[in-house]
Amino acid sequence: MKAILRVRARYPGQGHFIVVLRSDGAPRLEARKRRFRERAIRLGIPVFDELSPAALALSALHGHEPFVKSRSSAPGPA
Repeated sequence: MKAILRVRARYPGQGHFIVVLRSDGAPRLEARKRRFRERAIRLGIPVFDELSPAALALSALHGHEPFVKSRSSAPGPA
């Protein structure tokens, strides 16, 4: 988490971060996972339980960014 925050502070708006928190369901690990999840969410970092949904989210973002860029560089009405 500290590494994410350092990179985000040094290069604001230049990257996207997500966290995937997997565990075997052991109560001790689940408690730790819950604390990490709460902290990440407070910091505005999306959290997923599995890799597949995280990959889908990143893929959607990858497809959306060119659209946003094209809209911001398009000439306005005359």
